[in-house]
Amino acid sequence: MAEYTLKVTRPDGSSKSFQILDFDDAWGRPLTFRVEGFSIDGRHVVMLLREGNYPQSLQAIEFDMSSGHSVRSAMLGPPFTRRLSRDCAETLHIVGNSPEGYIVLGTKEKDGCIRVERWQLSHQKNVIRHRVPAEVTNNHPARLSSHTTVAMLEAGTHVEP
Repeated sequence: MAEYTLKVTRPDGSSKSFQILDFDDAWGRPLTFRVEGFSIDGRHVVMLLREGNYPQSLQAIEFDMSSGHSVRSAMLGPPFTRRLSRDCAETLHIVGNSPEGYIVLGTKEKDGCIRVERWQLSHQKNVIRHRVPAEVTNNHPARLSSHTTVAMLEAGTHVEP
């Protein structure tokens, strides 16, 4: 069982903790949880959960820090990740949001991955069950052209407790 909690420290010095998700599944598999960045207005944080070895599953989550609720969530499984080389699958990260408000996932040209690609992830908006939007398993996300404008994420700063 893994529980993920996000502790946010605001510019005024106040802080608040949010339980992001609980994860209970098979023992012994690798899990990686990363805060990928923040929306330009600083209200949303975007996170990526990677599970398993190649081909792996991914969950992208956009969380509203004001309300304490997840506003977007999309899952990708091996049908998507096995279309990529192992090297490119290892570079998958959340780039930002498309003009339509969808989370954009991308690869990086590094460590054996020879090209940058981007995909727009489908999600269901405003369908909330137990404080989390209904997840969409999205194994065929829309590939974006390199000319598509993406609202990039702000990196923020990391502070050790």
